Amino acid sequence: MTKVDREGTVFVLEDDAEVRESLTALLEAMGLRTRAFACGRDIVRSAATLVDGCLLLDIGLPDYDGFEVLRMLREADVDLPAIFMTGDEVNAARAPVRGSGARVVLRKPISDTVLLATLADVLGGEKRAEGACA
Repeated sequence: MTKVDREGTVFVLEDDAEVRESLTALLEAMGLRTRAFACGRDIVRSAATLVDGCLLLDIGLPDYDGFEVLRMLREADVDLPAIFMTGDEVNAARAPVRGSGARVVLRKPISDTVLLATLADVLGGEKRAEGACA
């Protein structure tokens, strides 16, 4: 099993309640701290509290898309590493083109192994190419 640095919080943005709960349960079972948000508006409003960790952002949201959320967080001086996730091939392909600033785009459904390995890289401080797809 991949060793994940347990320092920091994984800030999960996912509008689908079942997926959000599944992700946070998995991460917490691995000893990680999580904080979950159901919409872009809520995570942007919490920008000042997003410190020490990484962002796990769904691209397809009902209010803002994940690209807009990350842009607004960057404007609010949130410089945490970001991981996008999407079930949409078009969004997965667009992320690198848009210069999203995300370290990686994960395609849903995401295997536990891939998610944990990606978080180990990001939370461990290892640099990944911007826009890489897993």
